[in-house]
Amino acid sequence: MNTTHFPKPAHSSHNRGRRRGISLIIVVLLVSLTMAVSFAVIHTQGYAITTQQNADLRAQARQAALTGMAVAIREAHSPDWIGTEVSFSRELSETEHFNATYSTGDAALSEGDEDYDEYPYRVTIFVTGHAADPNNADIKTSHCVEAVIRLVPEAVDDDPNGWDELKQYTFCQLNDYDSMVIMLPCRIEDRVRIRSKLYFCQDVYGAVDLGWDQVSDVRYWYCSDLNYMRDNGWPDYRPFNGPVHIDYNNQDSTTLGLLISGLSLPMTHITTGSSYTWSNPLAEESYKLYPGGKTYYAQIIGGDINNTDLEPDPKTNPLGIFISDNDIHLRGNVSLQGTLIVRDNEDVEFENDNNKLSSLTVPPYENRGMPTDFRLRLPTVIGSNDCRVSDGAKLEIKGMTLFRQRVEIESADQCDTSVTINGNVSANSLRIHARRDWLKTKDWWLEKYNLFFAMFYPQWYFPDLLDDACGLSPQPQIRIKPDTDQTRYHWYSGDYPLFRQAKDGSGNDKGLTWEIIRWTDNP
Repeated sequence: MNTTHFPKPAHSSHNRGRRRGISLIIVVLLVSLTMAVSFAVIHTQGYAITTQQNADLRAQARQAALTGMAVAIREAHSPDWIGTEVSFSRELSETEHFNATYSTGDAALSEGDEDYDEYPYRVTIFVTGHAADPNNADIKTSHCVEAVIRLVPEAVDDDPNGWDELKQYTFCQLNDYDSMVIMLPCRIEDRVRIRSKLYFCQDVYGAVDLGWDQVSDVRYWYCSDLNYMRDNGWPDYRPFNGPVHIDYNNQDSTTLGLLISGLSLPMTHITTGSSYTWSNPLAEESYKLYPGGKTYYAQIIGGDINNTDLEPDPKTNPLGIFISDNDIHLRGNVSLQGTLIVRDNEDVEFENDNNKLSSLTVPPYENRGMPTDFRLRLPTVIGSNDCRVSDGAKLEIKGMTLFRQRVEIESADQCDTSVTINGNVSANSLRIHARRDWLKTKDWWLEKYNLFFAMFYPQWYFPDLLDDACGLSPQPQIRIKPDTDQTRYHWYSGDYPLFRQAKDGSGNDKGLTWEIIRWTDNP
């Protein structure tokens, strides 16, 4: 039997090898692709985990900062607050802590801003929170929070004994050993306290020949007509409107008659007693606004001052305290806002035009939670000796003025000198000397007095006639009147901060009170 053999194709073995090679490549590609996809998934998951860990770390740092800010604000209200320009830190956990810093002021305020005078009453709190990876201490982050708080004053030290008496009188004479001189025309409104001898319409220390102080009828009729004019619709030009608290024992009957009957003043007899005396404030020339606050320094001045503006500096001298240890002469165009303190038994003299002084209200802002009693004014002038207003001076003062010795307004023509004081004046003596154009002889006054009764009485008032015919106006250019601002006047010695901590029900310090002005997350 014949068997037929078919020959094998020459390329069959080669094809099987090729197929196996392609399969291997495909497998390798599939494995590579699978590994790439797996690596991408793992990388994405790792990135997501890292991102989440970083976000968690940042959140922990932010929470540490917020916690630190809450602690810092609470500490500022504590009786044991460490104060400004100080930093502190606190551990919150093994991986979290914060640093906090108190700084006086507010960087958002600059000179010229409406609220710039609030700068020393604001405190900036800057807190940085820190957080670290618990598994890797080298991985850490931080977050910052800033807040600005403002003081809400609640208490000051008690005023010294005798201070209340000074505040209740427009003029208060401190002692009885230096006599007073009051010459027309002038005016001191509201309550007056006189302890010593009063020379009224008798310039025994000034003009040699006054004239009308030798003619009691002239003085009496002039004074009584000032009162009649007031009763009939004219302005009140009387030198006082009372009540006048005076020691009758030190007065002569003529003076009492002019005050009681002529001017129809409400009078009260009060026996002489010493009033408030003081030591020079700010002996160290430095002060603080509140416990823990920044130390500020008064500005030292002295000598001749003119064409000058003296104002508070919110960063260096916010109370505007100016101290002189020498005689000081304000020679015109001087503006002072704050407190002038003249020490070492030196004098103050005002000369020429445009001298204006005013006290400063502290703090300089209203506050819903602030009692009216704790917006204060410090005295405008505190003098250890005399005050003189020279011939031709123009002076305006707003606020309380105190002089240990005498306030003296020198003789001058009525139109040449003007003095306006809105506030309380306290001194050992007040001497308002005669206006020079009123210095007439006895015969001159008798002539005008007789002429008045012969031709003009009762159609005219005697002061009106002298004004119209002789140019002697009854309208005073020297006026002292109460300050209409009801802000409380306060004596500040400088020995302690101006504002102190209020007391709790047990008499213990309860800390300062603050309000939040601004809060910035991640400034």
